[in-house]
Amino acid sequence: MERGKLIDAGRTEIDGRRMPCGSSPTILDFHLSDFGASGRGFIVLNPNLFVGLPVPVKLWVFSHECAHQTVGADEGKADCVAVQRGRREGWLTEGGFSASL
Repeated sequence: MERGKLIDAGRTEIDGRRMPCGSSPTILDFHLSDFGASGRGFIVLNPNLFVGLPVPVKLWVFSHECAHQTVGADEGKADCVAVQRGRREGWLTEGGFSASL
């Protein structure tokens, strides 16, 4: 089974929506034990765990991991930046995730 796939910066698509994260590429790691992770200069996602998730949740996970590129390891700040991005881009609306679940 394939271990991973590198997606160039700015080329990541989630359910047809392009999701750039500055100059950070995305690694699809089919064996990652979590939905996503972030390293210095890159994002890691496990597409196997994305199956069945509502689109706003998938986009939020990506945005949260992307936020770590600018806010560092602070989980609360990464959450806030991801929510702000979702509101700005229109994929996170009032009612948020509950409307998607």
